[in-house]
Amino acid sequence: ADIKGIVFLFKPSDKAGNVKNVVLRGLDPQKSYKLSFEDNTGADCVKTGGSLMTDGINVKVAGIGSEIIWITEAE
Repeated sequence: ADIKGIVFLFKPSDKAGNVKNVVLRGLDPQKSYKLSFEDNTGADCVKTGGSLMTDGINVKVAGIGSEIIWITEAE
């Protein structure tokens, strides 16, 4: 599937909270998108563009670290 977007999330210190709400832009609200997490593979999911642009998705990064989220159209 063609990649529609990538999210790079960085947590440079332990002082920030472990969960960040990420709201996306530029998606088709009627289409479904698969989110594939590079580091937290158990979090992979499918959501509508409307949900991702309104409610977003909560991403957990414990400690100092990062996460990469690959966004593709769901089949």
